[in-house]
Amino acid sequence: MVAIISLTLLFTLGGCASSQQKAEKEAAIAQQLLNQGDVQGASRAIARALSYRDDQEDILLLDARIKYRLQDFRPAFDAYRVVLAMDPNNMEALSAISELGVAVGDKNTAEDAIKRALAINPDIPEVLLSKGVLELSDKDYDGAIATGEKILARNPQDPRGTVLKARGLFLQGKRAEALTMLSDAASKYGNNGLVSSALLEVARAQGDVPLMLEQFAFLSGQNPQSVDLALDEINVRYKSGDVTGARAVGLSMLERFGNDSQAMGRLVDMWDEYDVTPLTDQDIAAVASKDGMDARLAVARFYIDHAKSDVAAKLVAGSSDPRASGLLARIGIEQGNPQAAAAARKIIEQDTTNCEALTGLAEWDLMHGKPNDAITQAQVVATDCLDRIDGYVLLAKAYQKANRPAGVERVYREGIEAHPQDPNLTKSFADWLVSRGNIDAAESAVRRLSNVAPSRESSWDIYLEICQKAKDSACTADARQGLLQSKTAYALDPLPGIRRANPLVGRTWQ
Repeated sequence: MVAIISLTLLFTLGGCASSQQKAEKEAAIAQQLLNQGDVQGASRAIARALSYRDDQEDILLLDARIKYRLQDFRPAFDAYRVVLAMDPNNMEALSAISELGVAVGDKNTAEDAIKRALAINPDIPEVLLSKGVLELSDKDYDGAIATGEKILARNPQDPRGTVLKARGLFLQGKRAEALTMLSDAASKYGNNGLVSSALLEVARAQGDVPLMLEQFAFLSGQNPQSVDLALDEINVRYKSGDVTGARAVGLSMLERFGNDSQAMGRLVDMWDEYDVTPLTDQDIAAVASKDGMDARLAVARFYIDHAKSDVAAKLVAGSSDPRASGLLARIGIEQGNPQAAAAARKIIEQDTTNCEALTGLAEWDLMHGKPNDAITQAQVVATDCLDRIDGYVLLAKAYQKANRPAGVERVYREGIEAHPQDPNLTKSFADWLVSRGNIDAAESAVRRLSNVAPSRESSWDIYLEICQKAKDSACTADARQGLLQSKTAYALDPLPGIRRANPLVGRTWQ
C-alpha cells in the first residue's frame, strides 16, 4: 500500500514538474517574441503557457503586458487585476490598473489602485499621471495642475508633468499660458510624441492650422504606420482649404496602406466628404500599376459611385484577381450588358462570396424586376463585405420593390449599426422614413448621425434637410447651429467604441 501511494505521489509530482517546465518554456518564447515586436506570436505563446500554469505570477504579468501591447485594454485591465489578487502590493499591476481603469471607464478601481500605489511610493510618475487625469475628469483643474507640478518637481523634463499641467491650465481658460508651456518644453528639452500631441490639440482648439500641420509632420515621422494620424491630417487640410496638400497625403496613404481594406474604406469616405476628383490621371495610372488590390478596388468603387465607371475599369484592368473580374462584370451590368451578368454568375459559381460580382448581380436583378433574387445576392454582400454599405443599400431597395417595409427598416437599422458614421446610409433611411410619413423616426436617425460624426458638415447638411422637410423650426435651428460649428471643427470624429489608452491627449482637451 505504501509503495502504491509513493508511486502515485511520484507520478503526481512528475506531472506538476512537467507542466511547470512547459509553462516556463512557452513563457520564455512569448517574452522573446514580444522583444522582437511579434506581439501576436507572443499572445499565442503566452496562451499556451497559461494552459499549463494559470497560477504563476510572472506568467500572468507577461500575459497582461502582451494584452496591453495589443491595445486590448479591457482584457489587459482584467489580467492585471488577477495579478493584484495574488499580490496586492505588485507595483506594476497597481500602476497599470490606475492607468487602464481610467481608459476603460472603471473610475472606482482606478482610484483605489492609485491610493494603494501612492501609499507605497508617493512619487511614481505613471500613477501620478493617472491621478491627474482623474482630477481633470472631475474638473479639479487646480488639483491636476498641482499633480503635474509634483511630477515636474521630480524631473523637470518629464513630458507627462508638462502636458498634465498644460491641460489643466487650458481647461481653466489659460490657453496662451498652456501653449507657451508646451512650446517652451519642446524648445528646451526637444519635442516628443506626448508634447507634440498636446500641442496639436491646443492648436486644434485654437484653429491654428499652421501649428497643427507642424505637429502632424513631427508625429507622422514618429508614427508612419498610423492610419488615424494620416486621416486626421487629410481632414484638417481639406477643411482648411488645402486641397493640394490633402490630396498629396491621400496619395501617400494609398502607397503606405494599400493592402489595408479598412484604411482604404476610410480614405474613400474622406473623399466622399470633400473631393470628387482626388486623383489626377497620372495618379490613377500609378494606383492601377500597383499589386495591392484593396487600394485599387476601393478607389474603383469610389469612381463607380461618382458615375465614372470608365476610370474604375482602368484601375482594375489587366488584373487576374477574381475581385477585379467581378468589378468589371459589375461595370458591364451598369451598362446593361447581358454578357456581364452571365460573367458575374460564372464568377459566383466559383466564389460564392465575391463581393463585386454579387453586387453587380443584385443590381442586375433589381433592374429586371427580380427583387427576391436581388435579396439573395445583397444579403451575402451585407453579411460578408464589411468594408462597404452596398449590400445594405441594395437589400433595402430590394425589400422596397418587394413591398416589404418591415424588411426595409430592419436592414437600414442593421446597416447603420454596422456603419454609424456613413452619411449616405443614414440619408437613404431618413428619406425613406419621410416618404412614409414617419417624421419623428427620420429626425431621430439624422440626430444620431450628428452625434457620432459632429465634425462632418455632411452630417448637419442631412440633418438640416430632414428638419426642413419636417417643417420643424426648432430642429432646423439646431441643425443650422451644428452646421456652422462643424465648418471650423478640425477634429477627426473617432470611430464609435474606440477608447484611447491615455485620455490625457486626443479629442478630450475641450
